[in-house]
Amino acid sequence: VRAMYGEHTARFIAILRNPVDRLLSCYRFYPHYAKHYGASMEGFASWAREAIAAFQKCSSKYSERTCALYFESLEIEYEDVFYHADQLIKGMYSIFMEDWITAFPLQNFAVIRAE
Repeated sequence: VRAMYGEHTARFIAILRNPVDRLLSCYRFYPHYAKHYGASMEGFASWAREAIAAFQKCSSKYSERTCALYFESLEIEYEDVFYHADQLIKGMYSIFMEDWITAFPLQNFAVIRAE
């Protein structure tokens, strides 16, 4: 962003959802999840458990931040997780916000919850 706007004051709006609601919406929206696990809540629960277990295993060996940023490239077993736990990781807002807040002052952000 700095490369594009230079020293001009950049302002950001972050619209965040409840991570669990967001995860369920993604499951329902993208057909490859239901095709692989089934369109039921049991299928969603199975997919979520698998992604959570894989992420927890990764974060027991590496930091949560490292796993969120590089999950599928850390080890082949994480690459093999169905769609790399990407939707779970996308809901880990605090990990990604740390980088933004480090680069830009906190007062340049408006964080809105979209519930």
